[in-house]
Amino acid sequence: MVVRLLAVIPDIVGRRCRPQRRIWAYSRTFERECLFLTPRRLPGAIHFAYSTVMKQLFRLPAKSLMLATAVALSACSNGPSESDAKAALQASLGGCEYLAIDHFEKVNGTPQGDDHYLVDVKYTVSMKPTPDIKEYASEKYAKEVDNLKQQVAHAHDVENAWKTDEQAWIQANPGSDSSAYEVAHQDGWADYQKVMPLLLGGDQLLNNAPHTAKAAMERAMRQTCPKINSSLLDNFFNGNEPVDQYADGIEESFTGKVAMTKTDNGWQEDR
Repeated sequence: MVVRLLAVIPDIVGRRCRPQRRIWAYSRTFERECLFLTPRRLPGAIHFAYSTVMKQLFRLPAKSLMLATAVALSACSNGPSESDAKAALQASLGGCEYLAIDHFEKVNGTPQGDDHYLVDVKYTVSMKPTPDIKEYASEKYAKEVDNLKQQVAHAHDVENAWKTDEQAWIQANPGSDSSAYEVAHQDGWADYQKVMPLLLGGDQLLNNAPHTAKAAMERAMRQTCPKINSSLLDNFFNGNEPVDQYADGIEESFTGKVAMTKTDNGWQEDR
């Protein structure tokens, strides 16, 4: 009789519990649902047989849950690795020998549908100067600024001399004015007009000298590395670093997201 019950009880329990056959459903709730069928007044032998069968039933879901968890973790690990994301960013350097990615870290990653992934990263890019940029930043720039300062100072000297002589001449010639002085001193007036642009914009040229120098160095770098990402390069020349620092090289830190797609050749940047 016990043997027959061992054969029948799993079928009864299976029909009662079949709607709950999902991995997450095998919990205490599921156990209570199934134990509801337990005939409390059955003889001891039947109850023992039923308990034995139930123990065997509940061992399987635990194994299934472990397997499902392993599969889920395996699926998550199939996203792009840190080296995949770094390789995608490396492409933005355009093969430029003067730029290198340092201190790269994959912070997070989010699936974006089939074969698409969005990777959060932070990294540092260092830039070494080309020979021309090194020479310009270390020597030529300082000479250019000094030369400009001398030209502006000379322009102010010409202006001061003109105005001083003009006032003296007007005092010595009553009834005369500035226009009469200009006519009487054509050569001096011509010299004064030559320096007028520096008088009007010389100070602004000096203030803008660092920006002008960086723009020139950026153009030089673009010519040397034409495939480099423009936005990336802009970050190196739009900061507040002094020009002479470019002679030794500078580095910039970045944080951002890299869109990637899975191809036959592995994970690559999604463009």
